[in-house]
Amino acid sequence: MYNLKQHFLDRVGTHIDALSSARNAFVEGSSDAGDSIRRIAHSLKGSGGTYGFPSVSEMAEAVETASDETLLDSLSALLDHLFILRSQTTIDRPVLLIVEDNKEDQLILQSIFPAEKYQVYLAGTAAEALDLLSQHAIHLILLDLILPDSDGRNLLVDFRESPHTVHTPVIILSAKDSPQTKSECFALGANEYLVKPVDPEVLATAVGAKLEQAQKIKSELRIDTLTELPNRAAFHEEFLRYKAQALRHKWSLSLAMIDLDHFKNVNDTYGHLVGDRALQYFSRGLSQSLRKSDFVSRWGGEEFVALFPDSTPAGTRGALQKFAKRLVEKPLKHPSDKDVIIHITFSAGVTKVTPTSSINDAVSDADELLYSAKNSGRNRIITKLEEAETRIYSILIAEDDELTADFITHRLKKSGYHITHFISGSEALKAAEESPFDLIILDVKMPGMDGFEVLRNLRKTQLNGSVPIIMLTSMGRENDIVKGLDLGANDYMLKPFSATELLARIHRLLK
Repeated sequence: MYNLKQHFLDRVGTHIDALSSARNAFVEGSSDAGDSIRRIAHSLKGSGGTYGFPSVSEMAEAVETASDETLLDSLSALLDHLFILRSQTTIDRPVLLIVEDNKEDQLILQSIFPAEKYQVYLAGTAAEALDLLSQHAIHLILLDLILPDSDGRNLLVDFRESPHTVHTPVIILSAKDSPQTKSECFALGANEYLVKPVDPEVLATAVGAKLEQAQKIKSELRIDTLTELPNRAAFHEEFLRYKAQALRHKWSLSLAMIDLDHFKNVNDTYGHLVGDRALQYFSRGLSQSLRKSDFVSRWGGEEFVALFPDSTPAGTRGALQKFAKRLVEKPLKHPSDKDVIIHITFSAGVTKVTPTSSINDAVSDADELLYSAKNSGRNRIITKLEEAETRIYSILIAEDDELTADFITHRLKKSGYHITHFISGSEALKAAEESPFDLIILDVKMPGMDGFEVLRNLRKTQLNGSVPIIMLTSMGRENDIVKGLDLGANDYMLKPFSATELLARIHRLLK
């Protein structure tokens, strides 16, 4: 028979994604985001009850009829409920571990949790319990305190010290009705304490409540609170599932490590609140630009990792390049000053995940390629099968002496560099505030704004705040060298200098 509830649950992720996206747009001030939220809620109001989820219909109606002031609160409640429903679909039958040495009590407990609804494992000793936990993923533990080989409280301590069971709900079933024993068990990490003989209905209700609560906690633990993307822990779980899926369908599976370029400059220039907004803007755009089947998570800081099923590294590279183009076309605007544009670029390494690849192997391979992308100039995507594209480095020169400028420009153009030359320090600074460069050469003495002032202001800009800078100064002016280095210059050259020496220093700084 067709399962209406499962049909709804299979598609609830689409509603979650759409509502989350509309919520972000509403927070950012989008004029039509509220209407979008209410339209989706209206759809859920009709389908929820039809498919057997009247609670969804009720909460969706609250969102649809909410005022702008209360819309976010109603929407958050609906999203939390949808997340819980979706997380429950991953468990066909909850898996229980009953740690009880009394055979009669074992039979009673088994009758409360029938096989058609629960997968139940029985352990008569602490050793058997630990062995079963090493072999199976357990969703809830029913624990007697008196065991042949251990005090149940010692076993409870073991559960809470193990990373595999630290969040697993534990319900104590004991004939001991001592307040001290109960207090101790709760202090050691028990979620519930029921005194034998236990009413079957009370126990079944307690188990159901703890399982639902655990699923909600697990869902929250898998989500990065800032970006609302899955986190590293969630990625570890999904990696195995995606790899098994690729093997079953004989798909190619690709993994990408993605890192924002010069993100520290965003925090230093605009503050961490704007930096957080930049991460949210980037992560939301990345998720929206990829397929629903792709899995994107925040790895940490400004690093992200993504899985691309049924996609070769070359295909994945193309998808990420489209997103990079989108970031250029639609840059982030400063949240409090729409005239300030915050440019975001990223670098990425893409590798193929083989049937024998462990998660550490795949991430390490992609990370090496990401490192190559950073070292070859950033703002690029590199795969193992494709070399980095030949890149023409862009160099800005601020030099008012015509002969020196011609000498440098001619030699660097001959070596394949793209040169932008200004004779004014103020013009050079304006250009550097609007366009990214790979290296900047500044003469110390220029009319109007000298090289030191340009350097000082450059180190405050987002686009070129960390770009290598070479200062040019005349022989006998060693104080200029010290001052330039103190202001953040990477190197200096004394006039006159040879073209060979200049090229060597540029090559070293770019590398």
